[in-house]
Amino acid sequence: MALIGTISGSVGASGALTSTTAISGTLIIADAPPGGYPTLAPGVKLFVSGNKTQLGAATPNAIFGCDTFVSGAFGTDSYFQMKPVATLRIPTSTTASYIYTSGSTNDLYFTQYRDPYTNTTRLRWLEGVLTTGLLHGGIVSTANGTTTFSVTAGSGLIVTPNATTTEDPYPTTALVEWPAFTSSSLLYSGSAQVSYITINASSELVQLNTPPTLAQFKDRIVLGRVLHQTGSVTNGAVNAPAVAFSTAANIFDFVRPFGPLKVSGHLLAASGSTLGLTKTAGDSYAEGRNYSFDPSSPNTILSTDDPALVNSKIYYQYVSGSTTVTNTGTGNAGFTVIDPAQYNNNGALAAVANSEWTNQRVYWFPRSVNRALFVYYGVAKYATLDDAVASIISEAFVEGSNTKDSAIFVGAVSVRGNETNLSDTVNAKITQAGLSRSSFGGGGGGGTTPPAGSTTQVQFNDAGAFGGSANFTFNNITNALTVTGGITGSNLRLTGDAEVSGSFSVSGTITALTGAISFVTGTHVKSNVFSSGLFTLTDGPTISWDLFSGSVAQVTLAGLRSLNAPINQSPGAAYTLIVKQDGTGNRTLAFDATYKFPGSTDPVITTASNAIDIVSFISDGTNMYGSFVQNFG
Repeated sequence: MALIGTISGSVGASGALTSTTAISGTLIIADAPPGGYPTLAPGVKLFVSGNKTQLGAATPNAIFGCDTFVSGAFGTDSYFQMKPVATLRIPTSTTASYIYTSGSTNDLYFTQYRDPYTNTTRLRWLEGVLTTGLLHGGIVSTANGTTTFSVTAGSGLIVTPNATTTEDPYPTTALVEWPAFTSSSLLYSGSAQVSYITINASSELVQLNTPPTLAQFKDRIVLGRVLHQTGSVTNGAVNAPAVAFSTAANIFDFVRPFGPLKVSGHLLAASGSTLGLTKTAGDSYAEGRNYSFDPSSPNTILSTDDPALVNSKIYYQYVSGSTTVTNTGTGNAGFTVIDPAQYNNNGALAAVANSEWTNQRVYWFPRSVNRALFVYYGVAKYATLDDAVASIISEAFVEGSNTKDSAIFVGAVSVRGNETNLSDTVNAKITQAGLSRSSFGGGGGGGTTPPAGSTTQVQFNDAGAFGGSANFTFNNITNALTVTGGITGSNLRLTGDAEVSGSFSVSGTITALTGAISFVTGTHVKSNVFSSGLFTLTDGPTISWDLFSGSVAQVTLAGLRSLNAPINQSPGAAYTLIVKQDGTGNRTLAFDATYKFPGSTDPVITTASNAIDIVSFISDGTNMYGSFVQNFG
C-alpha cells in the first residue's frame, strides 16, 4: 500500500495513533510513545514499534532494502550483524572507513581509504597477535607448613593459532574464567620440591611436578609455583604468571637492559703506527636513534647511514661516583690518540707504570653527531698483556649513563702504560666486541666467547662443552693439568705440575718451564724435549725418548738418583746408561767405563748383569741422540 503524504495524529494511551490524515508531505510521528526505550528526544521523526524476536536480526520487524545514510549518531542496545557481502560495493574515491564480512572468507575486514593509501586488515591477522596468558586474578598463596594452597578467581586467554601451510592462520581465542580455589591439596608434596600451578582450557586447576614446557605455556594459563623444598609441607609460593596483555611492551622490557647492539661491522683498528683508532662502517640497533631520519625504521641504523671513521677522534670518559666525567678536548675537537698512561682508580685518574697494562673500552653512537669514539679509562692494572686481555670480561667496569642508553660497545684496547703504537702486538691488543656489551667475537652477531690473550688459549670443560673432554682438565685453583686418556699434539708448553696417566704422544717440543711432569701409567713417546724443571718417572710407564736437543736439567728415576745434563763428549763416542735394581727394589744409575760424571776424573765402572734396562746414546759433541726405554715394575 503506497502512502503519499503526511500521516499525523495523536498518540493514545495504548501507543497507537487515534486519528490519521493522508496528505502530501513527510511521514511524521509527532511524539514518542510513553515508556519507550531508549528515552527518545522530542525531535524524533520516525518510530517503528514491535517486539524483539528470539533470533534477533534473522527475523526483523523492520527491513530497509535500500542504501541508508544516517547523518547523526547510530546506536543499538543489542549488536550489529553483518552478513557476508556477495558483491563489495565500497567506493574508492571517498575518504572513509568500512567494516564488513567478506563473502569469500566469512571473516571480518576493516578497509580504510585516504589518498594515496588503501589499507585492508583482516580480523584474523589481529587475533594472531594475541597470546595465551593471564588477564586478571590468579594469585597463588599458601600457609607455610601445610600441604595446601589457594588461587584467587581470575580470567585469561588461551590462543590457538590453527596455522597451516596452505592458508592464513585461523586463530581461535578462548576466554577462560575460573572461581577461587581455596585450600587445594598439593599432589606432589611428598615426591617433588616444587609444584607448578596452571589453569587449563576447561577452567580446571592443574598441578605439574616439572616446569611447564613451551607447548604447555601455549595450551594453558601458567600462574606460578608452590615451594615444598624442605619436605612434604610448603615453605612459600611464587607468582610468576605469563600475561596475555602488553606483549610488545613486555618485549621491550626484555630488550632494553641489553642496550644498543652492534649488529655487524664497526670493527676497531689501530690508526697506523700510533695510539689512534679507526672504525669501519656497520649496522646497529639503538632504540629511536634513527627515528628522525626514517620513522618507519626508528631503531635500525644501517652501515650506509653510519660510515667508517677514518680519522682518529677520541673523547675520553671515566665514572667518578655517580658522575660521568667527559673530556672532549679543546673546542670539542677530541684527541687523536688514546692515553695509556692513566687509569680510573676508584673515581680518580692515576698513573699506569711502564710495566703495567690496562683495558680501555670503546663506544660509538650510531649516526653520531660528533663522529667521535668514546673511550673509557681502564679500571684495573695487570702485570702482563695476557692477564689484561683475559680479564676484560670479568673486571669491575662501570659504564656511564650517556653511553649506556644510546651507544654501542665496539671493542676493548689492552695497552701497556708506556706504549706508543697500538699495532705493536707484544704490548697492545684490540679485542672486537660482539653483539652486546658482555660479548666478544668480531663483527657482532652474538659472539659470546671470552677474549683470548695474545696467544690462543683453549679451555676444555666437561665432555660435550665447547668440544671439550672430561679426560683433559685443568684446575686453575691448584694449577694442575690432568690427562686421564690420550692426547696427541705438535707442541705442549707446561708452566705448572702435570700428571699423565694415559697414552701421550707429542711430535713437536715439550717445554716444561716450572714444576714437575709425572708419568704414571701408559706409553709416552716424545721428541725434541727441553726442560728447566723436573721429570719424574714412577712405577708403571714405558718412556721412549726419541731425541734430546737442548739440555735436560734433571731426570729423576723413582726419586733415587739423578742424571745431570748436558752431555757434551767427543763426537761419535758411545755411552751406555745402565739402570740397576737391587734385591730391595732400589734403583741405581751406572755407566760404562767410557762415561764420567760431570766434574769427575774417574769413570764409574759397572757391569750390565744386574741391569734391567740399557740406554745407548750417540753424542755429536753438542747434543745426545739415541733411544731410551725404561720398563719399571
